[in-house]
Amino acid sequence: MHLRIKLLLAAVLAAPTAAASQPLPFNCGDFDKKVAAIETEFENRATGYIVLRNSEFAYALILTRDRSSLDRGLYWAILEKGPMPFIACLAGQGRSVTPLMSLHEAKGSVRFGLPGTGLPRCSHEKGGGVQVRMSASIELGPSTIFHFGEGERHAYTLLMNGANRWILLQQNDGRETCYFDQGEASIHISPTR
Repeated sequence: MHLRIKLLLAAVLAAPTAAASQPLPFNCGDFDKKVAAIETEFENRATGYIVLRNSEFAYALILTRDRSSLDRGLYWAILEKGPMPFIACLAGQGRSVTPLMSLHEAKGSVRFGLPGTGLPRCSHEKGGGVQVRMSASIELGPSTIFHFGEGERHAYTLLMNGANRWILLQQNDGRETCYFDQGEASIHISPTR
């Protein structure tokens, strides 16, 4: 990884919080080592980053494109940085990135949101993922939306508007779609290789 990108990612993801004394889950570790492991796994692929922040968490969405394959597949991984400085957990990874339409002009009557909003967080109904995405689209207004699928555990949908506000949705086993997190800051980093 280029030094400038490494320093920028470390600065953006570093938070002035106290480290917890509990052991790390199996998919967590030093942020730089997690990024290096993902880059090693996606050898010979150009890498780009989107860093999402809110007051408590930061997420590094790592995008890689296979330059050697004919289909030039796009792969992704999401690292979640919580209250422990410089520690990141692999939230998900997969091999499918799909652009989606913004549904901000839809007339949806069902609303969803994070805990504390008084709204349901998840939809468990068939077609509920579209309802949750519609609710997030209406909340953000015109947005750029990507679905990150074919993951081992979860799929994600990222909605970002022109003011850098973002909402991250999580799909579990194709049956449940939930508001995962949201924030007001995002940074796009594209390395020059």
